[in-house]
Amino acid sequence: MTDYYLTTTDVAKMFNTSRQNVLRWINNGRIKAERVGRSYKIEEGEAIRLRKLMNSTMGTKELGEILNVPQFDILYGIRKGEVRPVKIKKGYRIPQEEVNRLESILDRTKTIKETSSIAGVNEKTLTRWIVDGKVEATKFNNKYRIPICEVNRLWAQNN
Repeated sequence: MTDYYLTTTDVAKMFNTSRQNVLRWINNGRIKAERVGRSYKIEEGEAIRLRKLMNSTMGTKELGEILNVPQFDILYGIRKGEVRPVKIKKGYRIPQEEVNRLESILDRTKTIKETSSIAGVNEKTLTRWIVDGKVEATKFNNKYRIPICEVNRLWAQNN
């Protein structure tokens, strides 16, 4: 069986992007290609792999809508390394596994504001307890998130 190869122009048309972007993807290692003289040949299977990757991911705006947070928070999370995207074309794409991980974090935790109203504790006091290590919390997008088990402990302690 012979492999079918595409040119950088073919791949650019396939992804509705420029040939220069395809060359950039090759140089960055996002897509594998074999150099032939002054041009490249790309296996059709490699282009299909990249297409599947793009179809199984979503943009930052879509993720923000799903998680009910501003797109800016998603971009900030990417910059801080809290959100693990794949860089494709001109922006970021977030794989479905990462979307699931982020949804799980947000489902199992509460914000300081939510926790303070549930547990009947002042937000400043709760923040101080977190900083002092008296309350377990994780930072997500530069905001503390308190696990539900910790919220329940605080509620039982204060009621």
